Amino acid sequence: MGKLSRTDVFVLIPVLLAVKKRLRKKLYLKEYRQVGFRFLFDFIEPTSEAEEWQFVVDLMAYEDANAISAGGGHANFYVYDASRRGSITPQQRQSLIDWLKQRTDITNVEVRPLTDAWYPLKKRGQVPVNAGDTSVFLSPTSMHA
Repeated sequence: MGKLSRTDVFVLIPVLLAVKKRLRKKLYLKEYRQVGFRFLFDFIEPTSEAEEWQFVVDLMAYEDANAISAGGGHANFYVYDASRRGSITPQQRQSLIDWLKQRTDITNVEVRPLTDAWYPLKKRGQVPVNAGDTSVFLSPTSMHA
């Protein structure tokens, strides 16, 4: 049997959901699913490298204070729970939105819906965990209010 493509893996997910508890835990399926979300933004121009690094330092301090982690770079981050088996809650997502609103060094913030952190991809983009969950766009006029 050859290597499975990404499409093959997503076709197999329903089959994997029927597996035993031990394997579901190992593969982060069903009750062991972990969720997170992505946020994107632009720095207000002109921005120096020192100011961009200051944002990263401030974000790391926010992460430590709120038991979350963020991976990514420049102006595109994925946020997930800092514990090994936890998930981001809607309250944690809203808290980060509020923190981003207070920032005066960024603009055009987009906070995407909660998605499965291990199996997020579909043909186009990520599939929200909650059907009614949508992206939050913070325009320059709604920021710093």
